[in-house]
Amino acid sequence: MTKTLFIAASLTAWSVLFAGCEENTPGDNVQCPGVGCPCSGAECDCQGGSCNLDCADIETPTRVCSFECEGGADCGVTCGTNCNIECSPGTACDVDALSNANVSCSDATCEIDAESNVDIDCTRGAQCVVAATTSADLDCDSGATCEFNAGGNAEIDCDGNSTCTVSAGPFSEIEVERATGAFTLGAGSTVECGVGATCDVVCEGDCNVRCTNGAACTLQCAGDTEPSPLVDSGGCAA
Repeated sequence: MTKTLFIAASLTAWSVLFAGCEENTPGDNVQCPGVGCPCSGAECDCQGGSCNLDCADIETPTRVCSFECEGGADCGVTCGTNCNIECSPGTACDVDALSNANVSCSDATCEIDAESNVDIDCTRGAQCVVAATTSADLDCDSGATCEFNAGGNAEIDCDGNSTCTVSAGPFSEIEVERATGAFTLGAGSTVECGVGATCDVVCEGDCNVRCTNGAACTLQCAGDTEPSPLVDSGGCAA
């Protein structure tokens, strides 16, 4: 009788333990740090399911917040300054960042809302929607599809069979090779459209556009009713 009671109690304890684990396994909506999203210092790794991280919970004056979203996870990240976010293939990331953030989106779906001096890389077929304020460094490469809405002084590269739709503020610099892009740019901006590229450029003020090495380009200046083909170099005057 005593042995029977012991076995029953043991089974009950194990069932409670596994029930508790089952409620927090990867696949559930978890807050990092947590089961399915372990953290070591200021580095967190979402291993699947749905993870949410507020970098303020883990960063310190000497430790920069770093986060990896993998295993097909759905991740939401809020970070202040100097965070590093990596969205691995097959994941979906929603990132809200302030200044000096570094975000890598590789064969993933990423929506990024960021402030100044951010560095964002969308590659390997990624689907990216990015809004940034000033001095953003944005790359769209290797078959990615990118929608960039950036403030002034942006530096944007569109390469490697990618497709870019860009709206950027004044004094922005655009480089395009072996890719297709539509660009609406503020005054003082420049566009380098090179090998194998197709560029449709709308300038809201003065701008310079170089269309070389067999690229196909159109240019529309403020006041024009429609775009015109551009061969070699051209631009718009204020």
